[in-house]
Amino acid sequence: MNKILNKLIWLIILAPGIYLAITWKKIPEIIPVHFDIKGNADRLGHKKELLITVIILSVVSTFVFFLLSNIFRIDPKKYAPENKERLQRIGFAIAVFMAAINCMIIYSGVNGGSRFDVR
Repeated sequence: MNKILNKLIWLIILAPGIYLAITWKKIPEIIPVHFDIKGNADRLGHKKELLITVIILSVVSTFVFFLLSNIFRIDPKKYAPENKERLQRIGFAIAVFMAAINCMIIYSGVNGGSRFDVR
């Protein structure tokens, strides 16, 4: 399972970047980036902010996965080696969750521009 996770994690972490590259031309230049409680756009930004967001979230999910996969090496009480596989699965789940959030952000950037009143 460990080898499968280590190979599959790269595909999952890179998936939002690939999705962004495919949909980059469909994204309007100005997109809503923040919304109020009613769902109205209250801050607009350039689509390059979306690229920065995708990069930051991908780096954070990579960091969290590698931290949880290697935490047993820095555990002073040496309890983590027996939980190594569990920690790797948790790191994998967090990376999948963050990739899903990343894809949802891109999806809202691609499709949200036509639904919001952008002035």
